[in-house]
Amino acid sequence: MGNKIVICIPNNRFFLDEQFVKSLLGIVQSFYVWNASIGNKYNLSLYFKGGGWIDRMRENLAYYALEEKKDYILWLDTDMTFPSSLVQQMMTIFETYEDIDAITGLYTWKVPPFQPHVYGEFERGRFTPAIGFPIDKLFPVESAGFGCLMMKTSLIGKIERPWFKFIHGKCGEDMFFFKKLKKKGIHYKMLCNPLISCGHLTTESVDVQSYISYNNIKVQEGNLILDKHAIDVLTKHQERINEDHEKSLPDLSEIEHEEI
Repeated sequence: MGNKIVICIPNNRFFLDEQFVKSLLGIVQSFYVWNASIGNKYNLSLYFKGGGWIDRMRENLAYYALEEKKDYILWLDTDMTFPSSLVQQMMTIFETYEDIDAITGLYTWKVPPFQPHVYGEFERGRFTPAIGFPIDKLFPVESAGFGCLMMKTSLIGKIERPWFKFIHGKCGEDMFFFKKLKKKGIHYKMLCNPLISCGHLTTESVDVQSYISYNNIKVQEGNLILDKHAIDVLTKHQERINEDHEKSLPDLSEIEHEEI
């Protein structure tokens, strides 16, 4: 295993939210305490990129990580909060499951019904939203938002540029990345750790408990149990989202030549 970790943070806001800053400082402080306790095994760096479109910021950050030969990228969004032990939780999983390419924490959309930003099978050009899953143990996913996601840098090197492309009304830059991996037939493994519960900041923070409470979801033996009404609400929510998205990526032959 490599030991170089970089936290990559794209930011197109005029100022950073106080809650995010406190959360980020907590992550860094907790990391150094933990890293000292294991003999300074890992090296941590931090890179911000601002003043541009989200896909171009991610593209530049990923390029930096590859050029600097970083082993792991931890993507964080500036409208979120995170547990202070985030880095050590994710690195422990990588150490335990060496064949894993990426790990995501668990967070939700900002608005009702607070659908989690993790996704399952890739079918007909779309990732299926994960609406029922265990909340106390790791589970596999096929894609996730980049708000709290750590990946091996080598995963980016498996596909050519552009790695990220935001297509307004059709495809977010994070889904573009995973769709491109799928379209190219690249095999990868990703896990979600629901114990890494992150807040998504609006005027107040929302998280997976908002999802459970709003949709009256029952928790039985650590698993989420949805009734028909909740499933119908979430299905309609996804249908509204799908109205603004294409069923598949644009023809890759049309975008491979585009410069980022």
